[in-house]
Amino acid sequence: MNDEADLAVSAEGLDPVESAARGLYDRLPADGLAAESEGYAAGQSLRGVDLASGAAIVRLTERWRTQVLHLRSDCGRIAGHLSETVTAHAELESRTGDDVRRATTAGLENVAPNRAILALGGIAPEDGDA
Repeated sequence: MNDEADLAVSAEGLDPVESAARGLYDRLPADGLAAESEGYAAGQSLRGVDLASGAAIVRLTERWRTQVLHLRSDCGRIAGHLSETVTAHAELESRTGDDVRRATTAGLENVAPNRAILALGGIAPEDGDA
């Protein structure tokens, strides 16, 4: 039986993605909203002189803030999920392997191995096997 996992999830592959998501999560409030106060000020100034573009700039600034906060939330979820994925996958792989080994040996405790068939498969029976 091959005990090698057929699906591998490695920390080396997921850690950079998790780090990037965490970094973006941390930077978004400052970087993504850096021009927010200027956007509101420009919109209010243009509204003050009855220009329709003032209201549009205010709506755009509000929409931008909403999108930045949604993106930040998504980055937090991605980072949290990836930080747990490697551990969870390793535990699942171990449980699955244990279940398969139990299922393939269930009820075979009193069955003597056929040494000729084992030898054909390149498997040497352990010393002391019946």
